[in-house]
Amino acid sequence: MYQASVENWGDSRFVATTPHSSFVTDTQGKGANPVDTLLVSLCSCIGHYVREHFITKGSPLPVFRVSAESDTAREDSRLSAISVRIDVGRVRLGPPEQAEILAEAGRCKIYGTLRQACRIYVAVVDGEAQSGAA
Repeated sequence: MYQASVENWGDSRFVATTPHSSFVTDTQGKGANPVDTLLVSLCSCIGHYVREHFITKGSPLPVFRVSAESDTAREDSRLSAISVRIDVGRVRLGPPEQAEILAEAGRCKIYGTLRQACRIYVAVVDGEAQSGAA
């Protein structure tokens, strides 16, 4: 199971916590922007599978970069589209290996989740609900 939470202490910053790490997010420049963090998650996940591709093939592991960018949709409640670029530097890849890397990238859970627009369930828990749960 994957888990994450954020906690706000009154200003624009949130302390994000996962089972293995914590970091600060913020929408006013004092931490990673939440949308940028989503893009980082996508790049990191795809990067994992690109790295595994080179290791599995027994190829020398190149220095590579996965980058993503997006714009806000017209209604401002979502991203319009996300463009991802896998830059393998000076390594020359033929069309078959490029296709293999794209197939590996498709195994990324973040990529698959965004492509399929998974359901998200949101609930509000207030003090009364918390005290009744004890």
